[in-house]
Formats: sequence, C-alpha cells, structure tokens
Amino acid sequence: MNTGKQINIMRNTPAAPLWPRNYYEHIIKDAKSYTEIENYIRNNPLNWVRDKNNPMNIKINNVVDNSKINNSWQVYNGEGDL
Repeated sequence: MNTGKQINIMRNTPAAPLWPRNYYEHIIKDAKSYTEIENYIRNNPLNWVRDKNNPMNIKINNVVDNSKINNSWQVYNGEGDL
C-alpha cells in the first residue's frame, strides 16, 4: 500500500488526489546529486521572474510590464552562505 492510499484511509477520503500533478520523488545518491538538488531548490525562485504564470508577466497590448520585478535575486553557486 502506498503512502497516499494510507493517508486517504486515515482521512476517510478514498481516491482523493493527495500529491500535486507532476510530483515525483528523487533519491539523493551521492554528494554531487545532493549539491545539484540543493542548487535547484535555492535557484528555482529565479525562474518565477520569467514564468508565464507570474502575474507580472501578463501582456497588455503585447507589452510586458516588469517594472515591479525585484531584481535582487542572485544565483546560488553552492559555495558559502546565502
């Protein structure tokens, strides 16, 4: 029995979706894998600035108003503190 099914039994919500769509787990195999995953998690907010679902990127008259975007994000390279 998988975790989602067990949770649905405990909550009395049979067959209810539990995890987000396209969710998957990744096993950390070694230090390199850990560093890659850590960098992805730390740097992923940068993608929001360019994401088509970001309200700041909604086009009005074919022009994107990105004047409100905070450009203080920096890419984390895996070395030192943030």
